[in-house]
Amino acid sequence: MNDYSYPEQGASRTGELPAGYRHLRHRALIGHGRATLKVTGAALLGRRMHRLAGVRIDAEADRAAPGVADVR
Repeated sequence: MNDYSYPEQGASRTGELPAGYRHLRHRALIGHGRATLKVTGAALLGRRMHRLAGVRIDAEADRAAPGVADVR
């Protein structure tokens, strides 16, 4: 998975955002408790949050998971 068009890979893992980019940070309270976590996690892994934001994702599987690659 090293076929990205930018050299700064892995910033989401380390939290150190690279210079030279406009970084967006947004927080919103979506609820509390285990039920909210379950629904939100399913929406994120099922890419529903991405689709609602207008982001198109072509991937090998319907849900995000380790080892699931984008289809190019």
